Formats: sequence, structure tokens, C-alpha cells
Amino acid sequence: MIPFYVWRTCLGLPQLRDGPALPTVAGSWAVFALWPLAAAVLTLLVVRRRDV
Repeated sequence: MIPFYVWRTCLGLPQLRDGPALPTVAGSWAVFALWPLAAAVLTLLVVRRRDV
């Protein structure tokens, strides 16, 4: 867990406060679903290549 002062510093950066960098709810769920899928595909490719 990151220390509280680091978290406060990150939240205080101007690009986080003023920019449209925050993702949408749908975008967040898509990334949440795609990371495990990408990890599984990468694992299958590596294992398949290694077994050849």
C-alpha cells in the first residue's frame, strides 16, 4: 500500500485535476475484463512456443 503523502501528491498533480483523463465506467470495466484475457492469451502463446 502506498503511503498517504504519495497518494496526496499524485492527486495534487495538475494534469489529474484539470484534464479529461478519468475513464468512463464502461471503459474501466472493459479494461478490467481485457487484462485477464490478454494475460491468458500471452500465457498460452508462451507455453505453446516453449513446448515445441
